[in-house]
Amino acid sequence: MSPNDSPTTLTDVELTTNSSDLSRKGENSIPPKTSITLCWSGLIKKVLPPPVEASFLKGNIGSGGVYAQQSQPLVAVKQILSNVSGFAYPGEVLALMGPSGSGKTTLLDCLSNRSSISEGSITLNGIPLQKQHKRMVAYVTQSDIFFEHLTVRDQLLYTALLRLPEKMEFKEKVAEVDRVIDQLKLNKCQNTPIMLISGGEKKRTNIGTELLTDPQIILLDEPTSGLDSTSAVALMRTLRALAEQGKTILTSIHQPSSSVFQGFDKLCLLADGNIVYFGSPSDSLGYFNTQGYPCPAGYNAADHVMDLLVVDSGVEEGDTKQKLIAAWDDEKSNTEAVAIVEKMNNRSGSVSGVQEAAGASAPNSKWASSYLTQLKVLTHRAMRNSRSAIFTWLNFVKSAGLGLISGLIWFQLGEGESFVEDRAGFIFFAMTFWVFDSMFTAMMTFPPERAIIFKERSSGSYRLSAYFLSKTVAEAPLRLTLPFTYLVISYWLANLNPSAEAFFPFLIVQLMSVLAGESIGLLIGATVMDMQKAMVVGTLVSLAMMLSGGFFAEKMEDFVSWVQYLSPFKYSYHACLEISFFDGVKCDGSGSLGSVCESVGVGNIAPSANVVKFLGGNGTIAFNISMLMFMSVLCRLLAYFQLRRVKGEGRHA
Repeated sequence: MSPNDSPTTLTDVELTTNSSDLSRKGENSIPPKTSITLCWSGLIKKVLPPPVEASFLKGNIGSGGVYAQQSQPLVAVKQILSNVSGFAYPGEVLALMGPSGSGKTTLLDCLSNRSSISEGSITLNGIPLQKQHKRMVAYVTQSDIFFEHLTVRDQLLYTALLRLPEKMEFKEKVAEVDRVIDQLKLNKCQNTPIMLISGGEKKRTNIGTELLTDPQIILLDEPTSGLDSTSAVALMRTLRALAEQGKTILTSIHQPSSSVFQGFDKLCLLADGNIVYFGSPSDSLGYFNTQGYPCPAGYNAADHVMDLLVVDSGVEEGDTKQKLIAAWDDEKSNTEAVAIVEKMNNRSGSVSGVQEAAGASAPNSKWASSYLTQLKVLTHRAMRNSRSAIFTWLNFVKSAGLGLISGLIWFQLGEGESFVEDRAGFIFFAMTFWVFDSMFTAMMTFPPERAIIFKERSSGSYRLSAYFLSKTVAEAPLRLTLPFTYLVISYWLANLNPSAEAFFPFLIVQLMSVLAGESIGLLIGATVMDMQKAMVVGTLVSLAMMLSGGFFAEKMEDFVSWVQYLSPFKYSYHACLEISFFDGVKCDGSGSLGSVCESVGVGNIAPSANVVKFLGGNGTIAFNISMLMFMSVLCRLLAYFQLRRVKGEGRHA
C-alpha cells in the first residue's frame, strides 16, 4: 500500500461482512449463530468530578483579608467520550490505543455494561445491550487480583462452580476448568499458589476466570501491562487463538511492540475521548502520512502514532492531537460509522445468536447459581483461603508462647484475698489482648478484598449477602482456635479457678468477646475501606473501649460514661469476674478487699457479689454474655449494610 492510500474505511469492512465471514479465520470457527458482532454508535460519556474537586470557596476579600465563604459550588461536567462509534467482528482482535486519559478504559466499561452511557447505543447483533447479556461479555480487568493463597486450579474451580449454570453437573464444570487450563497452558502452575506464579501466568489465570463461561465477547483492559515482551507476544497469540474460535476480542493497549501491533486486525485510536483513526493497523501509517505526519524509516509504527497524540512529545505540543481529531471528523468517518452500525443493527438473521445465548444465560435470573450454592462455594473458598493465612506456625507460636508467658507471670495464683487484684489483672489481660487481636485482624479484611468483591460481583458471580455470610461462617471458627489455645495453656498455669464449672464458662465468654471484637473490626473495615485510616480509627476506638471497660477507670464523668456500654471489654471482664469469684473469697487480713472483708472478718468467706462489686463488676453472667452476642450480631449487620453502601452497585443481595 502506498503512503497516499486511504485507511480501510468502515464501509469497506461492511461490504465483506456476511454470514460466511468467519471462515476466513480458519475451520475451527464457531457457527455464525453463536458469534456476536458488537457495535457502538455515538457514545457520549459525561461524569461529575468528585465533590472535593468540583467545588471551591467563593467570596470577596473583607476586613482583615479573610475570604467570605459562599455555599454555592461550581461544578464542571467532564466529557470522557465524545461521539465514539465503531464495531468489533467475531474472529478479529480489535485494539484500543491512546495515551493515558484518552478514554480506553471508560469505553471498555461502557461496552461491558459496567458503566452507563450519557448518549448513544451499544448493540449485539442489533439487539441493545442489556443486563441479561452481561454473562455473554467477559471483562478482564487490568489488575490481576485474586485470593493469593488459593492455587490456580482452586481459583478456576470456584469460579466455575459460581458462574456456570446450576444444571451442569460437577464433573462437567471440572471438565471446563481442565479445558481452560489446557487452552491457556496453565498445566505446570495449576497447583501452585497464585502468590508464587509469574506475571504472565497471573494474567492468563485472569483471562481463564472469564473464559470459563465461554463468552462470545472478551474485553481486556491493557492485558500486556507489566509483562515483558516475550510474555506479551505469547499473550497476544492466546488472544489470536481465541479469536479464531469465533470470539469477538477487544483489548486496550498502551504502547505495543511492533510485532504485537501488526498482529491486530483493527485499530481504534483515541485521544481525549475522540476517535482519530479506525481501521487496519497496516493502513494507519498511510493515513497519517496523508495528514502530513509520515513515520520515519525504521521507526515503530505504534510508537509513531502514540507520539502524535502525547502533548509533551515535542510534536507541535497539543496542536497535532487537535488537528487529527478534526481531520477524522472532517472526513465524516464517524458519520459513516453511524450509518454502518445502523445498517448492521437492522439486519435480520444474526439476532438468534444473541437470543439463544441470552436464553442459555438464564435471563430471568441475575445469577447462574442458586443462593445456597453460592453460600456453600464461598464458604468453602473462604475456609481454604483463610486457613492458609490463619493456621500458620507463627500464629500458633504466638498463641502458645503468649499463653506460657501469661501463665508464668500469674503462676499458680492463690484463692485468698491477697491474690484478688492479680486474678483480676489476669482476667482483664486475657479478655483485652484477644479482643484487640481479632478486631485489628478483621479490620484488615475488607480493604484488600474490596477490589476482588467488586470484580466478581460485576461479573454476576454472587450476591453480596452470600459473600458476607460465608465469610462469617467460615472464618469465625478459625479465628477462635488461637485464643482457645492460649486459654488452655494460661488458665491452668495461673490456677485461676481449677474446675470445669468455671473453666468452660470462662472459655465461652472469651470466645464471645473475640467474636464481638471481630465484628467491631469488620464494621470499621467496611466503613473506612482504607487500611491506614482504618488503623487510626481502630486504635482510637479500641483504646476508648478498653479504658472504659471497668479495670482502669470505674467512675467517669457523665458526658463520657456512655462509652463503657459500647465496650466488649466491660461485658467480658464483668462476666469473668462473676465466674472466677463465684465461690467468694477467703479474707486473709491483707486488706486487698477493704470494707468487704472488714464486714465479714478475717478467715471468713466474702460473698461473690460483694467481691465483684468491689472490683467494679456488675450484671449477671447471662446478661453480659447476651450483650456480647448482641454486639456481635449488630456490628456484623451494620458492617454488611455499610459494605453495600460503599460499593453502591445497586444489586439485589
